[in-house]
Amino acid sequence: MHTQLTLIDREYIGDQLKTNNTNFSQIGQRLGKSHTTISREIKKNSVLQIKHGYKEVLCYIPNVAHTFACNRRYHSKPKQYNIDILNEQIQSLLHKNWSLEQIHGSLSKVIPNFPSLSTLYDYVRAKLIPLPKKYVHKIKKRKQAKNKAPKQKVVNCKTIHEVTDKIQMKKEFGHWELDLIESATNDSDAGYIIVLVERVSRFVITRFVLKKESKLILKFLREMIKKFKILSIITDNGSEFHRLYKLKKSHNIEIYYTDPGAPYQKGLVEERNKQIRLYIKKKEKFTCLATRRINFYTNEINNKPLKVLNYNTPQDVLNCYN
Repeated sequence: MHTQLTLIDREYIGDQLKTNNTNFSQIGQRLGKSHTTISREIKKNSVLQIKHGYKEVLCYIPNVAHTFACNRRYHSKPKQYNIDILNEQIQSLLHKNWSLEQIHGSLSKVIPNFPSLSTLYDYVRAKLIPLPKKYVHKIKKRKQAKNKAPKQKVVNCKTIHEVTDKIQMKKEFGHWELDLIESATNDSDAGYIIVLVERVSRFVITRFVLKKESKLILKFLREMIKKFKILSIITDNGSEFHRLYKLKKSHNIEIYYTDPGAPYQKGLVEERNKQIRLYIKKKEKFTCLATRRINFYTNEINNKPLKVLNYNTPQDVLNCYN
């Protein structure tokens, strides 16, 4: 019986690859899998990283690979319906001149695990569900996939799982979390706010930027390095953070990336994002906010006493370290 690879299986694969064992047949025999399963696993779940010498290479990281696999499995829906019975129900409504969208909206309320509308269109294209000759509703055309380069998922040799105990336990000053807030309007011209939070003091720094570009993030961080002690930065896999490895080369700052789709792994900056949004009206464009207003909001957040800081303010704690 077919079984999915477990995290333990993936850790074994990772250990074998570290010892330069690229014999997929031997690895597969040890795990009770075929060599094609091992080959497909490594191909699908490897990520692009920057290693020593700042060369881009594909790496297999068990924890990240397991996250990718679980996310794909979560978003896939099991087909627990009989196509013949399903076709009978749909045909009766098609002959009443119902559209596929109307059929989906109606039957999905009463039939568990009813297929999605896109799946119904797939069945029609595959001629599993024939349409009456007098069917007057237009069939949606499938968009042609564009030839795009694969999106980079991880662009550094450090992941959140390699964070040291000092950083994890918040015992050392100088470790930060980084994020970028987008306007709730989702307009490309609405602007963005960079948010940088120190993990020990909870001190937050913000900066408005007009575009979502990695060079603007780097420029901001290089300015902050001159003012504050920065030993490491935890951030996500957004394309705007793909050049942060340059800070390792120029300032010896460690960059840690969270797993894809796991914002909770940098929960401190996510919490600070919510605090900032309390001051900004919903649907308000960041471009409409003066820099002085953003700085004012940030200053208020930094001067609120926090229970975790024994009711000191982030500004007070920062002053103790500076």
